[in-house]
Parts: sequence; structure tokens; C-alpha cells
Amino acid sequence: MTASATALDLESAPERMIQLVRYWDARRQGRSLPTRRDIDVLDLKPWLGQLSLHELHDDGSVRCRLRGSHLMVVPGYVTTGRFLNTSRPAAPVALATAHFRAALSTGRPLRHRLELAFAGALHDYDRLTLPLAAGGGLPLMVLTFAQLDQRAHDTFWQRYAGALET
Repeated sequence: MTASATALDLESAPERMIQLVRYWDARRQGRSLPTRRDIDVLDLKPWLGQLSLHELHDDGSVRCRLRGSHLMVVPGYVTTGRFLNTSRPAAPVALATAHFRAALSTGRPLRHRLELAFAGALHDYDRLTLPLAAGGGLPLMVLTFAQLDQRAHDTFWQRYAGALET
């Protein structure tokens, strides 16, 4: 599998992304970043299913704390509780990790257009990465939102998973 990403501006983002950035910004309450505890899961209802939460640990590892329920589960790939450094395929995982670290280092939301290719199949989608400060005993985190075509997403990952079985 190959994966590439293009940085995109937030101003031209779909309205759902813009609303999520506004929510994140309001939760900062004058600080540079909100913490996980500042985010109320009940407020996230409009984005549920396509949200994921990842922890970035001091040892450099990244763990998926929660993967969106609309994002297909693929053997060996990122899922709730799994560390990204043990997940495959490596190309999209490497991009995700780099984007997560960039969002935390800049302290601002980042938007990327991801393009995945596998065995002649293509899949592209937008991902918003929102950095969250450590606090309340929790590590640094990022909240991500995937703006995607659900049918194309499912078809692409089913093809990939099917190839693993053969």
C-alpha cells in the first residue's frame, strides 16, 4: 500500500470540520490547547463514528484510545487499544503519526487530504487533527475527524482485508 498526504487550509474545509474546529477552540478557554477532560463526549454527537482519539506517550509510542465506529476494522490495522507502531500497513500509519506530532508541535488544528492506493484501488479522504494537552493524569492526545465517502472507505478496506486472507 502507498499513502500520500497534502496539507490543506482550514478556511476551505467542509462545514462539519469548521464546526469541530470552533468547538475545539471554545474548549481551550484561553489556553493554548484544551485537554481531553475539556472535551465533552455529548457535545461530539454530530461527529461521532468518524472521530478517533490517540495518545502520544513520552517513549514515542502512539496508542489508539478510541477509533471511530464508522471506520472499518481491518486485521493488523489501527483499532481501539492498539499501538500504531505495531499496526500495518505502515504507510498510512507513518503519515498519521507525523501529522499527530505536527499538530502537537504547532499547537493548532491541521487538515490533510490523504490518498491511499492498494492493488489498483484508490481511496482519498480529508482528516482533521486537533491537538489536546496533557492533563488530569492523561498524556498528550489528538482528536481526529475523517471526512470521507463511507461506501468508498468500506470498499477500499474490504479489498485490503481480503488480500490479507489469501
